[in-house]
Amino acid sequence: SDGHTVHVAVYVAAQTLTGTAKFIYSTFDMATELWGTPEGVELLDTTVYSGYQSPQLSLSLDSANNPFVAILAKSNATNLQALYVLKRSAGVWGSPELTGLANTSPGNPTAFHDASDVLHLAMNGAISAGIGAALTGYTQRAIDGTYLPVEIIDVVGVPPGSNVVTAGASMDIDADGVIHVVGWRQTPTPAVIQHAY
Repeated sequence: SDGHTVHVAVYVAAQTLTGTAKFIYSTFDMATELWGTPEGVELLDTTVYSGYQSPQLSLSLDSANNPFVAILAKSNATNLQALYVLKRSAGVWGSPELTGLANTSPGNPTAFHDASDVLHLAMNGAISAGIGAALTGYTQRAIDGTYLPVEIIDVVGVPPGSNVVTAGASMDIDADGVIHVVGWRQTPTPAVIQHAY
């Protein structure tokens, strides 16, 4: 961020699978070695904690040092875990934004901003319809707050109809502005590391 401030977000929720999903956000000033005031942020009244996927969130800063948190939460109305994005600006957290990434068993969301302040998002188990194999999905948030349609990253070397489990979606951008997504395909065996761009 500004060279000496660390931004931290931690997922917090009850283990009883009830209650409102929330996270705690704070900052740490490396120059003064002081923590900022923690902020507890509730997501939605209609969400509950699944408790089985980890990690549950990812944090990224835009060029103005505004934190964006991409966080998983499960709807009471459906059986889907959806990825939401919340932005903090002028000290206030905005409303949760649906990204289109959702599934019955997702996890490992990752988020980062590029030099143009576009927010790139990926997670495994990302099928917007919430039905089928757990694949890796990608979308991006433009600076006007709109989201691109979800792209499903193909799982290579898997026979049609196979049950697929992916994990550990990670993402970065190279010097040419090309987005690279790396995921670990756990099943069917043998497990492999997959790279897409």
